[in-house]
Amino acid sequence: EGGAYFFCPTQTTSCDDIRKWMGNFNHIKVVAKYAARLGQCFSTTREIRGMPCPQTRMVPDIERNGYCFSDGVGIISKFLSRLIVEEMALDVFDEPTAFQIRMGGCKGVLTVWPQARGMEVHVRPSQEKFTAQFKALEVVRCSKVATATLNRQTIAILESLKAPAKVFTALL
Repeated sequence: EGGAYFFCPTQTTSCDDIRKWMGNFNHIKVVAKYAARLGQCFSTTREIRGMPCPQTRMVPDIERNGYCFSDGVGIISKFLSRLIVEEMALDVFDEPTAFQIRMGGCKGVLTVWPQARGMEVHVRPSQEKFTAQFKALEVVRCSKVATATLNRQTIAILESLKAPAKVFTALL
């Protein structure tokens, strides 16, 4: 977002103290990735205050033939998604089924799925970027209805699936 944070150390708090509070980044050796993970803690989110921390369950990523099909996508219970809708005062008729989130050192998307029950959130290894003590659920944004448009990438995908080019020409 092109922002910067400045901090003047006090007798009781240093920049190192703040970084330790944010999480454990010792495993990150690349400076750019280290800065990105620190920045993750400063991303604009909305903490869902009306509920305790969710019950987090680690589930494996879905991988086949060297590809990860669940990269960054976990699962949230219908019950928990309704709590988010109420807390954020969203329109219940446009109830979102996916949430871009941050939760401790995890980030990514959570989709509503029947496997998760009650206060459960299923997190995948591809979502865990670092470990942190603070594990409250924070929402970056929710899915919503959007107008579909054709762009070069979509046309290329449709053509690779054998959609004839004359269909797109006719639309033009």
